[in-house]
Formats: sequence, structure tokens, C-alpha cells
Amino acid sequence: TGSTTYSVDFANAPIGEYEISVTAVASNTTKNSDPAVRNYINKALTRVSHYAVEDTKFSFTPVENATDYLLTINCGDDRHNHKDMTLNGQTEYDFANCLTKSGKVEFKVTSVAEGYVSVQSRAFSYTKALDAVTGLAVNEETGSVVWEAVENAEKYVVTVDCGNATHEHTNVVVGDTQYDLKECEAKDGGINVSVYAIASEYGNSEVATYNYVKTTLATPGNVTISGTTMSWDAVARATGYKVKIGNETIDVTTNSIDLSAQQIAWVEANDYVINLQAVNANGASLWSNNIDARYYAMYTSISYAEGIVSWNHVIGATAYKVKVNDGEEVTISNGKNYAPVVLTQAGDNTISVCYTDGETTSDWVTTTVVAYAIEFDTLVSDIVIDTQYKAVGDPVDSFYLDIKKSGYNFYGWYRGEKVGPGNESLYEDEYFKDTESIKLYADYTPKSYEVTYDYGTDGTGVVTGTTVTVGEHYQFAIPTPTSDS
Repeated sequence: TGSTTYSVDFANAPIGEYEISVTAVASNTTKNSDPAVRNYINKALTRVSHYAVEDTKFSFTPVENATDYLLTINCGDDRHNHKDMTLNGQTEYDFANCLTKSGKVEFKVTSVAEGYVSVQSRAFSYTKALDAVTGLAVNEETGSVVWEAVENAEKYVVTVDCGNATHEHTNVVVGDTQYDLKECEAKDGGINVSVYAIASEYGNSEVATYNYVKTTLATPGNVTISGTTMSWDAVARATGYKVKIGNETIDVTTNSIDLSAQQIAWVEANDYVINLQAVNANGASLWSNNIDARYYAMYTSISYAEGIVSWNHVIGATAYKVKVNDGEEVTISNGKNYAPVVLTQAGDNTISVCYTDGETTSDWVTTTVVAYAIEFDTLVSDIVIDTQYKAVGDPVDSFYLDIKKSGYNFYGWYRGEKVGPGNESLYEDEYFKDTESIKLYADYTPKSYEVTYDYGTDGTGVVTGTTVTVGEHYQFAIPTPTSDS
């Protein structure tokens, strides 16, 4: 044609991709131009765009002529399968089950309609994670590391590497924006602190770190009172200690004291506040937090938090007894004023504590804790895990078991069955958050095994082995017989 336009009836042409080529023709064909080539998709739907995310709901603007949309999600859970999920004409999707600790999710949407070519959108990446912790510093007056509150954070996870090898500060969940380091020993190179924020429906924040060069003595800790003897852990570099009982301060050279031998007006059922301090020629530690104690009498209340029941010390007590509901009584005879307990039923659990001085036993003091049942389905008939009962805030370390299923590796617990091709929520909580009973289902990934070929004396082969995976098809190499076999 000698025109610069050419009419094609694409309206009545089949749908699909076309290649359009245009060449400028000269009188001498050897001087024709190179062809200009363009691809055109006839009756292609418009590419989905204009994304939005609110809380855990992903949405987009509808496309003209589209009757449905196929959603593909790349989330942080390798066991989820979100490829080309039909949205049944909807333009939104709740991806709460996809949020893992990374908080990162990627979306692609394909618009679909009969008589039109489907088109997939460009990837839309979204991160719903908490901001990093900032403002880490140590308050020298209190001995605590402090930080700024993170918006939407529910709690913080703290890890401390200090100079006392007996201290355990790994992944400690706290609800405040500070953590007490008074009892930590100084360490060559400084005490290392890391903190990150956590919350439901958010990915964890990045880990913030802080190095604290401590120059003062550690505050005495791990206090016990057995009978009338009060003891505490010895402090490195300390030459003595100060024990303050009310307004009286007593100097001692060892890490224990007989309280009854002191010039104190002890009165049965009276309350006393005790503080400890370590000293040497160069100075003193910070005073300890208040140690509340009652002389030969229990306080009228006890406390429960994170799987631990605690109570104020009783001066004169040689042991305590602890029980949950009508269960077995457990004796605590090490002078400590706390004990781990296991809740035994859903609903109200009564925890009781009393003390004995070797001759008489006090009345029980009780507190009530509401617990929820957690059932476990291993999906393996011969592996049964007993139901556990947890209160909000309790540790869930016992959930993360390494279940031994032949041919498979344990992957994790989910809040629903049919994981793998299904898209239930992976249980990754650092502590128990639910306010109702739940059931968790195990998921497994198949093991792979290396197979090595031994062709023996009657055959040969080039391949030395192969990898086989449980549940997947495989084919072994066929040996070539030797000539004399």
C-alpha cells in the first residue's frame, strides 16, 4: 500500500496475539527499510492496577469487561499455595493467614472474561511489619535498658548477653519499654542487648541492638529465704554487702544473713521491706528492688503470670506447698517464692499456696486463672499429644515439638487442617494470645534420600546415583550388562 495506514477488522478477528510488521518499500527493493515489528493482543483486558491495603485486606480497582480475577500470592509461608485463586468476581482478599514474622507479601492479579485475553498485573509488594525499636539507652539510675514505644506493638522480645553465665535472657517477652539489667555482671566488650517488637497481624520489626559498657557492680539477685536465713548469689568483685531492713542497714561479708539474729523488732504477721547492695573499695551497686516479706505469715494474695505462680517471702518458712485445682501438692523447699505450674483444665483454675515452718502449716492462699484448651492433631494415628491448657500470656515453647513421622520432617502447627495446598494460618506466636480454645494441626514436608548405585560385576552405568523424595515419582537408572554376563 502507498498509504501510511491500513485497516484491520480486529473486532471480528479471533482473540489472541498478533504480530504487525511494516516495511518501507523503495523502487529498488535492496533499499527497503528493515521491518518495524509490534505485537498486539486483540481483545485483551486491561491490566489490573490501583492497589490498596487496609489492615489485612488487599483490594484493587475493577477492570472493564472482566468477570473474574485470579489472585496469586507469594507470602512468607512456603507451604501455602495461592496460585491463580479465583475471587469469584470480587476485587478484594483478606490475607491475614499469610502474614508471617517477615510481614512481606507479593500480589499478582489476572483479569478474566470469556471472549477476552486474560492479562496478569505487575507484581505488587507489600510489607506489613512493625517499625524498628529506637532510642535504646540505659538509665543509670535504675539500671534498666529503655527504648521508645513502637506504634501498634503489643510486646517486645529482648535478648541480653551479659557477664553472668547463669543468667538466661534469651527471647524474653516483655510488655514494657524497659528491661532490668541491674543484676547483670559487666562483660569484656560490653553487655549486648537486642530488642524487636511483635504484634498480631504484623510482621516482627527489625532487631535493634545496643552495647552497654557497665562499670558498676552487679546488684545481688536470686534471693531466697529459708527459715530465717536469707541468701543471694555472690557478686563478682564484691568484698561485702549491705542489707537494708526498713530503716536499718547491716553490713555483711558473705552472701547470706540470719535475719532473726539482727537487732530488728520482729513481730509475727508484720511486713518488712528488704533491699540488698554489693560493695567494694571502688564503690557500690544499685540497690535491689524491694523484697517484700512477712514474718511467719502468708500474704493474703498470690500472683500468676506466664506459667509462674509467685508470692511474697515468708520469714520463718522452711517450705511452701503449691497445687493446681485438686491436683498433687508440690513442695518448694529451696527458699524461692515462685514455682512453675501447669494449668489442668479449660475455664477457671484455682492455684493454691501455703507455707510450713516445720511445725505448723498455714491456710491456703488462692488465685483463679482462666485457661483455654489447645488440642493437637498430629495427623498420625500413633502419635498423640495431650491437650494443653494456657492462660493469655503463657509461654508456648511446649507447642514447638519435633514430631517424628517416618519419611517426613515436622514443619509446624497450623490453625486448620488441609495445609500444604490449603492456606491456613501458621502458628508462630511467641506467647499464648487467644481468648478461646483452639485446635492445631501438624504439617510435614517429605524427606529426600540419596540413592547410590552399585552396579556390581555384571553391569555398568554412567550415573552414580539419584535423589528420591517421599511421595514423589522416581526412576532408577538401568544398568548396562557387561559383555560376558
